Amino acid sequence: MTHDPPERGEPARTAWLEAAVLLVAFVALAVWSRGKWTDPVVDFGTELYVPWRMVEGDVLYRDLAYRNGPLSPTVDALLFRLFGVSIRTLVIANLAVLALACGLLHRLVRGACGALTATSASLVFLCVFGFSQYTRFGNFNWVTPYQHAQTHGVLLGLGLVCAWVEHARRGTLRWAALAGAALGAAFLTKVELFAPAAAVAVAGAWTARARPRALAAFALGASVPLVLFLALLAARMPFADALRGWLGNWVYLGGAVAGDPFYLRGAGLDDPLGNLARMGLAAAGLGAAGGLLWVADRRRSARGLRVPGYAAVGLVLMAAIVAPGFRMPEAWAAAARALPLVALASLVAYGAAASRAREPDERRRHASLALLALLALGLLAKMILATRIEHYGFALAMPAAVLAAVALVWGLPELLRRRGANGELARAVGLAAVAAGIAFHLALANRWYAWNDVEVGEGADRILASGRDDRGAMVARALDQLDTLVPSDGTLVVLPEGVSLNYWLRRPSSSRFTLFLPTELAAVGEETILADLSANPPDFVALVPRDMREWELGDFGTAGNGLAIGEWISANYTPLTSTGEPQEEEIVILRRDDG
Repeated sequence: MTHDPPERGEPARTAWLEAAVLLVAFVALAVWSRGKWTDPVVDFGTELYVPWRMVEGDVLYRDLAYRNGPLSPTVDALLFRLFGVSIRTLVIANLAVLALACGLLHRLVRGACGALTATSASLVFLCVFGFSQYTRFGNFNWVTPYQHAQTHGVLLGLGLVCAWVEHARRGTLRWAALAGAALGAAFLTKVELFAPAAAVAVAGAWTARARPRALAAFALGASVPLVLFLALLAARMPFADALRGWLGNWVYLGGAVAGDPFYLRGAGLDDPLGNLARMGLAAAGLGAAGGLLWVADRRRSARGLRVPGYAAVGLVLMAAIVAPGFRMPEAWAAAARALPLVALASLVAYGAAASRAREPDERRRHASLALLALLALGLLAKMILATRIEHYGFALAMPAAVLAAVALVWGLPELLRRRGANGELARAVGLAAVAAGIAFHLALANRWYAWNDVEVGEGADRILASGRDDRGAMVARALDQLDTLVPSDGTLVVLPEGVSLNYWLRRPSSSRFTLFLPTELAAVGEETILADLSANPPDFVALVPRDMREWELGDFGTAGNGLAIGEWISANYTPLTSTGEPQEEEIVILRRDDG
């Protein structure tokens, strides 16, 4: 078994086998998790409501408040226009995004490390990140992401890396222009996705040794999406408003949001020294394991084994890793904390290897991995001291986790081989560790998915929500009641979150705002939102229970969390009904007093 990654010399049947393995995995995962990906209230409703209202004639930023760039809702609205308004439309489109991202990643890794490593890395992407649910709320997967900007931005980052790699190989200007277009489009998603892409753009131009004509093509490619979207927005609203929307969440990076406990805890900045220590401990554990493996392989303890023997060793090791892993799931979470250091080490190692390489092909292979590592490290900035696979990690931690798999399956074995050792024992252990990680995360996701057995919505808008905590049934009951109470031309505002109800009912909100969570109240200002509600009072209000502990606040409508909005509702609306008993979580439905 060779470690050398021939770019074009592998047999066609190997490529077909890779494609078959990944296709079977993709289809099996989609069927296994079908309909269970999203949450009936939290997050994803905005991704449904905003493009639906755009199809109905509302204008982004003018009629619909939106804190990210215009790319994703515009794309989703176009999909709705072409293929019909439904959750199914977005699911199919997102499956295509997932497949494309997986294809780009596979191409990058295969060109640098060969077929086995690329297939292993792609399976990590699909099985651990693509169809995942590791928390109470869904939406942290690539099929129904909590924000489409996340998956679109990561896809564009991968496309940027691939475009520079292709330009370095072929020297044609169209690849430089495509790299620019990817960067320009990434700007129209979110800051935390554009910034890593910008770093990759600069490094990619340097590693590809781009000439002035290529840099001009890159600049032209970047300007096309930027100018196009700004012009489209400016045609429908004053230029200052268009520019503010075009800038996306750049304009919300002030102190109110930066000091939000939710973001501080998510980045690990609530306890920086403690989280640094945890990261160091995780990295030390991985380093010790690698050191022991180095010693074992250098001693050639598996010297007499043939390939089947290595496979047997790998299976035994996988079982040895999986068994304690299921008893101590926190071990996997602890290991994830080391991913920033894995990305940094990969960047240094592959960057140094590229600078030392004498052959152009070898230099390109290492440079492609270095660019991927740079992207991975930049994406982790939002959770740098509290890196995790769940939550934001489904998108932001994915490239770093893939690099960890590359290091296990190819990096360490290749380094050993170059130093005169066998390397196959290291590869067997690496494959076992990757398989164990995949098995653990699939089992964990299956536990969460097993609870999703309550139907919400119908036909192409049907999902399966959790029946474990009555949230799914609560939403289903509320939809039935609201469908009777709210006339077809009536308006409904759902507080503090749950615009998915508007989408399912096809009843618009009277407000520009779709979220009334503490983060939005801090970013926009509660007085601004209250003024909008007062000027455009809805016919009905639905108050949805929402746990506010992640913001360290009390319920919505209390001090520091929408108190003025709650008082305005109490003064102008009368409760009609609710979807549960008083001692239970319930959705309270209210009607305007003069309605």
